[in-house]
Amino acid sequence: MNLRTRVGLGAIVVGALAVSATGCAGAQQQPTIDPSASVTITVGDLPSTKAEAARKNFLDAVDQFEKANPNITIEPSETRWDNGSFSALVAGGTMPTVMGVPFTNTQQVIANGQVADLTDVVNQLGMLDRLNPDTLKPAQAEGKTYGIPTTVDTVALMYNRDLFKKAGLDPDKPPATWDEVRTAAKAITKATGNPGYLQITQEGQAGWIYTASVYSRGGTIENEAGDQVTIDNPASIAALQGLRDMFSTDKSMGSSVIMDLKTIMQEFAAGRAGMFVAPVASYEWLNNVYDMDL
Repeated sequence: MNLRTRVGLGAIVVGALAVSATGCAGAQQQPTIDPSASVTITVGDLPSTKAEAARKNFLDAVDQFEKANPNITIEPSETRWDNGSFSALVAGGTMPTVMGVPFTNTQQVIANGQVADLTDVVNQLGMLDRLNPDTLKPAQAEGKTYGIPTTVDTVALMYNRDLFKKAGLDPDKPPATWDEVRTAAKAITKATGNPGYLQITQEGQAGWIYTASVYSRGGTIENEAGDQVTIDNPASIAALQGLRDMFSTDKSMGSSVIMDLKTIMQEFAAGRAGMFVAPVASYEWLNNVYDMDL
């Protein structure tokens, strides 16, 4: 099964933060720096063996870091963010020392006391002055910093080439507008009985996926002053109406719109969904986590 990404429909920046685990949930600690101490730390997000190039880059970076800091040993871990298992990892003391957390979940783990207060560390290192304050906001609360922004990402339309062919669509000419997405979704459902399009609506991800679709229509979810959220504009209304039309009128979104990214990727990798919009990183996850041949 082949798949390609299509950028252009989404235009909102999302990303991840590197956070440090606390000793136990609810007990935030204040790390200190001892440059000469011998320490061993675990670092999550190691790409799987199926992503050879990414894994090599990661391990090469580890080697370079250890050579520059001979007193620090890094143990890479393939553990990555999963909303369902994160709390268990923290409670069981098995979360990596450092791991990426999506922007959409950082305030959640901060409020739960599941990540360390890094304020003194980042101040000693002078890092805050070199970072975009807007990307720092999701990792801060009450004047304290709990993570460091590491990546930003965009969203893209993922589409199943096999289902496109079965629906008589040209997989080399994927949708480039939302009207074309609706048309393709309807054709896929009619030809295959599978949902032509699925939308992420759970685990705190619905808002920014919706926001991306508004921006891609030339709209905004803020007022002109930038101090109030609003959907009272043509692009915001069109984004909601488009989903309603596909779900209620075209019947091209399946029987339920309550979907998280994990479920959607499982359906997509199994050939039971035509399209979805998600972070570009999902393309790699489909191969590494769900064994999809890209």
